[in-house]
Amino acid sequence: MRFLSEIRAGNLLFKIEDEDIHMAVEKRLSQIIGAELGGRLHTARSRNDQVALDFSNLCFEEKFEKFSFSHKRAHRHAYKFSQKTTKIR
Repeated sequence: MRFLSEIRAGNLLFKIEDEDIHMAVEKRLSQIIGAELGGRLHTARSRNDQVALDFSNLCFEEKFEKFSFSHKRAHRHAYKFSQKTTKIR
């Protein structure tokens, strides 16, 4: 829970010497639970698989944000148009 709290609070620091996010996570968990247990952690994926998945997720998030922005803008324009063209009695 401590580790998850650090991530949610934005307090997990990633340093340039960490090869990637997974190395930073493993390093921080090792600090919290001890080097012996932390060294045994394994996600059953290669680092390349992990990085590819993260990159894919990042691209999806960016596309979703663009879609969400476009959807909100279209909704706003439709609402304004309806206000101009519709008379409610």
